[in-house]
Amino acid sequence: SSLYISFVVSTSNNSLLFTIIDENSQVNLKDIKIDDDDLENRETNWQETIIDCVDVLGAQPCLRHVCTTMQKELAKINDNENSNSGGGVINGNNWKIIESMLYAMNLMVSKIDNNENELMPWLSDAILRMPKLHGMKWAIIDFIGYSARWFAANPTLLPHYLAELSSLLQVETFTIKSSLAIRSVLEKCRMVPSLPVVDMNNLIIAMRRSGTLPLAADNAILEGICSIISSLSQEDGDTSVIESLNVIAGSIVEDLNHALIKKSEDKANGIEFESKKFSAIIDRLTTFLKYLQISNGNFTNFFATLWEPLKQTLSINRDSDNVCEKVCRAYKYTMRTMKKNFQPFLPAMCSHLTEEFCKQPMAAFGEIHPAVLKHFGLSGPLVAFEVWPET
Repeated sequence: SSLYISFVVSTSNNSLLFTIIDENSQVNLKDIKIDDDDLENRETNWQETIIDCVDVLGAQPCLRHVCTTMQKELAKINDNENSNSGGGVINGNNWKIIESMLYAMNLMVSKIDNNENELMPWLSDAILRMPKLHGMKWAIIDFIGYSARWFAANPTLLPHYLAELSSLLQVETFTIKSSLAIRSVLEKCRMVPSLPVVDMNNLIIAMRRSGTLPLAADNAILEGICSIISSLSQEDGDTSVIESLNVIAGSIVEDLNHALIKKSEDKANGIEFESKKFSAIIDRLTTFLKYLQISNGNFTNFFATLWEPLKQTLSINRDSDNVCEKVCRAYKYTMRTMKKNFQPFLPAMCSHLTEEFCKQPMAAFGEIHPAVLKHFGLSGPLVAFEVWPET
């Protein structure tokens, strides 16, 4: 028998409640109760059931049902809020069912065909017109992230949604979740022309320097930006790649150089400089070393600009196990990405790490040895053993 999905919302906890009903059966949805003690498990079961419905019935029929229901509910809300009793004032309770429908839709839109040109355009436009209530903001962020693949093929409203994400990114409550949605959009829409990457980079620089951007959110957005840069060209010396790295990664290298100068000055004046500032900067640079997929020549040139600052960072923070681990981690990802192209840097790196280990025997220095052997131990003569100085 044919199936359809009906959605209701519990006014007590604003959680989606739905059931799959045979069209010939008689089920009173009001009789379905929510057990608050088991709410989390029930929500998981509901989500899994929606996903199963999408797999069996198809994403478009399921989305069509919810869109039809949403249109009716929006009409009711509009009538209520524009009536004499409503006075045009937004009533949050009226929007709870819309919020729940959005959460259900978010499990469907990721599986919608890119050429869907009826439901998604209507839904995308409708969401932009909805009031930005607290609960709605969470659902809207999810919608943007889950719909990123569709937006890549239908980018008309994408600038409006990126602007919405940029705004929500600056609200502490939504910063982490917004950054993940931004990463999804940048990764899946990397081929869309004229994405506001420079504006996005300027925003995260401002938030970074004001201390309002958590490192996890920062790195998530940088991962997305790496996808954009990687999509530009695979040709050595391509100016678009070089210019992008100079602008985006260059600001982080600049932060590292400033931190090195500041620590040297503070050390000379007997002032303690926090090493954790270096850890955060190295983490950001490592995101580029880990996720950039550009030509060997461009990557080698990029790492060459980081080589001296990384060495200085290690030398000036050799007593910080965390900073040492971060720098060695950056080396590991660089070796993994560059492979044989890292070989010109290999002797100097091994010599430098050995010298630092002799001065301060941190575990991180020794732990990089297996990575050297993995990537270079079988390259001709045992290069790893040849270049590692005896101590």
